[in-house]
Order: sequence, then C-alpha cells, then structure tokens
Amino acid sequence: MSLYNNTQEQFLRSKYYDNFLIFGTLLIGVLASQIVLIDNSLFALILTLDLWLLGYHHVISTYSRFLESNTWSEHKSLITYLPIIVICSVFLLTKHFGLWLIATIYLYWQFFHYLRQSEGISKAIARKGKCKLDKYYKLDRLTFYIIPIVSFLNLSFQKPTEFLWMPLKFMSIPEPALYILNAIAIILLSIFLIRSIFRMKSGYITKNMFFFSCTHFIIFIFSYTYVQNINYGWLAINIWHNLQYILFVWLFNTNKYFKGEVKSPILQFLYSPKRMFQYLTIFFIITTLFYGVIDKSIVYLQPFTSVPLVIVIYQTINFHHYIVDSLIWKLRKSSISNNILT
Repeated sequence: MSLYNNTQEQFLRSKYYDNFLIFGTLLIGVLASQIVLIDNSLFALILTLDLWLLGYHHVISTYSRFLESNTWSEHKSLITYLPIIVICSVFLLTKHFGLWLIATIYLYWQFFHYLRQSEGISKAIARKGKCKLDKYYKLDRLTFYIIPIVSFLNLSFQKPTEFLWMPLKFMSIPEPALYILNAIAIILLSIFLIRSIFRMKSGYITKNMFFFSCTHFIIFIFSYTYVQNINYGWLAINIWHNLQYILFVWLFNTNKYFKGEVKSPILQFLYSPKRMFQYLTIFFIITTLFYGVIDKSIVYLQPFTSVPLVIVIYQTINFHHYIVDSLIWKLRKSSISNNILT
C-alpha cells in the first residue's frame, strides 16, 4: 500500500521540500562537521558562514512573527519588557559568576531548544500524515527524548572545559550509571526502530515520520557522542537546527499567504512561495543590518565596563529567542496548526 497514494496530503509542502527538511539539513550539518574534522583550520570560516547565513537569520525569523498584528497584541510584552529582564540577568550573572556560567547555561538550554524544536516538527509531520497512535505511544516519545539526553550525557562525561572559546563547567554522572543509561537507550532505540518499520509497512505511520525520527536520532548521536570535539559536533547540530527552523518558518508564512491571511502588501510580496529567493535575501539584509548595529554598539559601550559585552548581548539575544520561541510556536493553538498543516 502506498503511504502517499500519489497525492501531496502526506507532505508538509512537497516531496522535495520535505526531503530537504529531513535529509538535506542532516547531510549539510554532518558534512560541515566532517570538513572541519579533516581540516581544523576551516572551523572559524565555516562557523562564520553558519552564524551569518543561518544562525542570525533563524533568530530574526522568530521575530518575523511579530509582523502579524495578532501575535503582536498577544505577545508584545515579549518584545517590550522581556529583553530588559534578560539582558540585566545575563549582565549580572556574567559580572558576579563569570563567563563559565553563561556558556554552561547556553549549552544546556540550547540542547533543550534543539530537542523541543525537533519534537515540534515531528508532531507536525505525524499530524499531517495522519499517523495513528497506539498503546505504546508514550514509549516512542520516551525514546525520542532519551536518545538525545543520553548522547548529551556522553558529552558531559568527557568534561570539556571550553566551548566556543568560553570557559565551561559540566555536570556529569558516574561512569557505571552512564553505561546503564546507554544500554537502556540502545534497547529502546532497537524497539523503536523495529516497531516503526512494522507500523510503516502497515500504514500506521508515514515514511516521512519514520525517516525524520531516524535523522533526529542520528544528529544527536553524531553531534554529542560520535564527534569528540565539542565545537565540531555542535557545529553539525547547529546547522541542522538553523536550517530546519528557517524552512519551517518559511512554510508557516507561505501557508498564511495561501490562505489569504496576509493583509500587508509588503508581507504578501515576501510570503509568496514563488519569491523564496527574495524572502531569504530581504531577511538576510535585515539580519545583517540588525547585527551590524549590535556589533557597533558593543564597540562603543565596551570601554565603560569590564564585563565582556559581546557575550552579554549575544547571549541575551539567544536566551530571549529561546523564551519567545517556546511561547509563540504551539501546535495546539489553531492559529499555528492551521497554518502548518494546511
């Protein structure tokens, strides 16, 4: 039985879009990491490309939601008051505890951010494909979480002392406990894969759902366990995450265009699926201008304090993004699900 029945209804957008979202993002992330593993001198270059072409852009993509009047009216405090709270918190923590605390919070919080985004996309794929739940659904969700968590614990056991040129302190668990958790993770993953293959053949889940889950496991294992250098492993999962985020926001915006919910002529121009190049170019220009102003401000303000403002301000943007992202993307809200699963 064909899971797609020669129609588009099982795809988030199209076969090509979904394949790139699932496989392309993984391959690009892993390839970038492998290039750096072969030639360490390329890390700074590839990191810079990742940040300017993907990382900063994906943060700005979040705030494109606030161009919608309903998002602004519902969440305007996230733009008006929250940034002040976050920057004051980051500044004080950096001043009184040092960079290691900010770097450690960043790494742990970012890991959770990656995991939650991946879960959100998996739920969207499952709902779009009308995948059927069974009595072991909670075991599947446990596996979806436990593999990344154990992979991250494997990284913490190595106790790296530096991350992206910032001092770092890891909390690790005893080695015997780590071995037990890895054994449990392997068992759960084996059960998940066997169950998923049979359920896919029976038509209960789609190929997209199965393969997305597989790439989810691969990227976390590759980035946090397989690659021994914390920076090079992080590079792979960061690229994967950034690309998926940009693609997902583009999907949301263009679906709103299809449904006629975009009223602004400027946004109608940007969100047209036929203008993806213009969409990405304009947001890249906005990103460049925004972060250009940020960099100039740091240079101007740094002489007034001994606290490294480049860390304070950039981590403020990151932490603010994590908070905002967790609040404005809820599939259980009809305003979100209707424009993702349309």
